[in-house]
Amino acid sequence: MPDAEAGWMRVGVGNYDGSGSDSAYYNGSANIAQITYEQIAAVCGDDVSTWGARMQCEASGAWEVYSVKVGTAAEMKAVKGLVNFEGFATSGDGWSQDGFDMTEEILAALVPGSVVTITYSSENGDIWIVMPDAEAGWMRVGVGNMDGSGSDSGVYDGTTCQITYEQIAAVCGDDVSTWGARMQCESSGAWEVYSVSIGTAAE
Repeated sequence: MPDAEAGWMRVGVGNYDGSGSDSAYYNGSANIAQITYEQIAAVCGDDVSTWGARMQCEASGAWEVYSVKVGTAAEMKAVKGLVNFEGFATSGDGWSQDGFDMTEEILAALVPGSVVTITYSSENGDIWIVMPDAEAGWMRVGVGNMDGSGSDSGVYDGTTCQITYEQIAAVCGDDVSTWGARMQCESSGAWEVYSVSIGTAAE
């Protein structure tokens, strides 16, 4: 934050300003970093109006930033009664899709309050569920989606993503029988999905 009233401030992973904010989160693939308001406030003060009008990025080696966004922290949900989508392991290049037909067991697990958990890696950190045969049309749901459903609030950390029944229903409708028989995954960069499971969110 070069123009903060407190002075030039560096905040985040590996910072050198003594603020302790070098505990900022970054994922195992080292392609997503998350820095909290509290970590910035620790060096710039609680009043955002004193932070200056400019935000910059820096690293100790060559670097490239693809996107920056701000949201409210959400926690991964604990789930119970897990049903594994057997054999759901696949990969693809950016904007390619692949997946599998949903079994009766998977369709039966998709009920209000259920959560789809995807373990994955992706070049850009995002991952989506695609329901290609839904009666409502081809639908993308999940982290970073572009369908206007608001379901980009799905929770993810670059290795695990959780998408709720309600987020899928927001674009595909409440009747699971209209979602089509196939679930696919997609990302904006090269990606790999290791597993998909469905469970009910624990209280």
